[in-house]
Amino acid sequence: MRDNHSIASILTAALILLSVHGDQVRKQMATFRGPGVVECSKGECDFSIKSGLGCVDPCHTLHHHHMYDMTFGQVSEVSTDFQMSNPSNDNIIGGPCFHRNAKHIEAHFPDGYISIEEGCIAHCKGCTFAPIVTASGPGMLKCQNGRCTSYTTAHFDCGKGIEEASETSGSFHTVLSGDDTSYSFYGYEGINTRKPIKIRHGCNLECSGCSFQE
Repeated sequence: MRDNHSIASILTAALILLSVHGDQVRKQMATFRGPGVVECSKGECDFSIKSGLGCVDPCHTLHHHHMYDMTFGQVSEVSTDFQMSNPSNDNIIGGPCFHRNAKHIEAHFPDGYISIEEGCIAHCKGCTFAPIVTASGPGMLKCQNGRCTSYTTAHFDCGKGIEEASETSGSFHTVLSGDDTSYSFYGYEGINTRKPIKIRHGCNLECSGCSFQE
């Protein structure tokens, strides 16, 4: 028969193991607050939004930010648990606002990344997050292993400085059937600036790993 000292030792060891396991689980989870870019490998996220925003989808579980980024619904298994809008005055059932959960998320820049907007709160594991700063020229941009993108239907010219400071850059252009408008997406990755580079007037970028001063 075990004595009380042995039983106490076993219970103490079990509590320590549970505590360590709980800490590991908590460390695996991270809270992301938009705006920013989310990339995941076999990731999982729970979504909520700031109070008072109404029926919106700033986490982009259902709706795109623009035509070149993805929704969580496209790159994961989203739950059937929706945040619903309130019923209208005539008692019609409200519609879905956003998914509350996504699993098995595979989101990678540039072909399948997801941007989340201000108001989105995502609790995730298996994912990384890069906060976004908006750079609207004229101004000076400084980056360390930064990334900048621009989605536009207008003429685009941010100057050669950002191209020369980037490891890679590229663009996509789409003209929809029956529409003469060109929907363009420009991306710069691996931006490292020894000194701030000038961003021209009319250039609008969303950047991570960078700071901007007008």
